[in-house]
Amino acid sequence: MTLHENRILEGQRVYLRDLRLSDVGPVYQAWLADPEVAKFLIHGPQRLSLVELKHYVQEQIQSQNSLFLAIIERSSHRHIGNIKLAPIDRHHGLGTIGLLIGDKSAWGKGYGTEAIRLLSDYAFQDLGLRKIGAGICVGNEGSTEAFKRAGYVVWAVRKKQYCVAEQFVDEYLMERFSDGEMNESR
Repeated sequence: MTLHENRILEGQRVYLRDLRLSDVGPVYQAWLADPEVAKFLIHGPQRLSLVELKHYVQEQIQSQNSLFLAIIERSSHRHIGNIKLAPIDRHHGLGTIGLLIGDKSAWGKGYGTEAIRLLSDYAFQDLGLRKIGAGICVGNEGSTEAFKRAGYVVWAVRKKQYCVAEQFVDEYLMERFSDGEMNESR
């Protein structure tokens, strides 16, 4: 049994559904190879074969501690990106969110914020997590603002953590607690 159960998390402008192998095609592949889209991904732009990409997605689907969802624009039913909760640590009630809005025409429209809120609410209410974290490269203003609007706060900065465009950049460590718990350090 996996975390993937053909679930749909409904939002106003986007919905999240389990990522499927059928979602892995030339469009998804192009997102990861596009220097502008993949600039702030940990591995940077990558030219992966469809076989490699499908293998990665299959591993995530089968994982007991990963929830990998497609972000779908409601009005067009277009797959515009992905959001992942992994690793999920049920013992400690923790998770980490990663976000990719691959379709550049969907940037700046609040879809990322809505997807983060939907997945966070699901993680807190249905999975019983108590805290979710995210790591975002300094300079990735779109993701930083999306997480802030979704209730996340920066709790630390890791200096010169990642290489982006041949320069080392800092990483914001962000977190959000479930509604029933407050972060005492704020």
